[in-house]
Amino acid sequence: MVGYRLNHSFDIKEVGKYPQCKTADYKSSIHDDSFIGNVTNFCEHQEIIVPDLILTKSAKPTDLISAPILGYNKKLIISERFFEFISEFADENLESLTVKVIHEGIGQTYNYVVLNFKGDQSNIIDFTKSEVVAEKRDQNRRLELETLNIKTIRELQTALYTMKSKGYDSIYINRLFFKNDITDLSLFYLTNVYGYAGYFVSENMRNQFMKHNFTGISYIPSHLTLQEWMQQ
Repeated sequence: MVGYRLNHSFDIKEVGKYPQCKTADYKSSIHDDSFIGNVTNFCEHQEIIVPDLILTKSAKPTDLISAPILGYNKKLIISERFFEFISEFADENLESLTVKVIHEGIGQTYNYVVLNFKGDQSNIIDFTKSEVVAEKRDQNRRLELETLNIKTIRELQTALYTMKSKGYDSIYINRLFFKNDITDLSLFYLTNVYGYAGYFVSENMRNQFMKHNFTGISYIPSHLTLQEWMQQ
């Protein structure tokens, strides 16, 4: 079964400016243990330092906001409207915090939600159909990819160690298929995919997102590489 990776929209008409947030108001040291970028599980900390995000003046406040900056790189930042919908289907692995988004030059402040997952959900991957590759660059900096014969999560975990010992820089799932029982699963988080980690939805949930007109989102079919999707 094919799912969809949630990606930030690059459509300038929709988002105004990409990325939408380029900086944040860091009110404390990023080395503090309570800084959001250093926290793995929200529930393990009584107080978490959550810097206010600065929305670029020409950017638009969409339901999913792009903020590739320290502390927020691997997290989803979504509107309260979007979070309210997702919460109906969330499980115990999903955590959330409120973050303020300040519109630069305008002064308007929006309340958004930062999503965090406790661990990944690799058990839903159908490794018999998925493709795993090892990546490295040769002496001339040309990219080399080797397709690996991986059929289980345990084999992937072994390859993560053995291929790096052979000089490969990264090992990740290049094409992703899911087991048939994820039809109604809402939102799930996976590591060991391109870009280290990603958020995915089933086709049914993607259709629900589109029906509710949630903005700022691109949906990449999980069986396509990023390059293949961008060339469509």
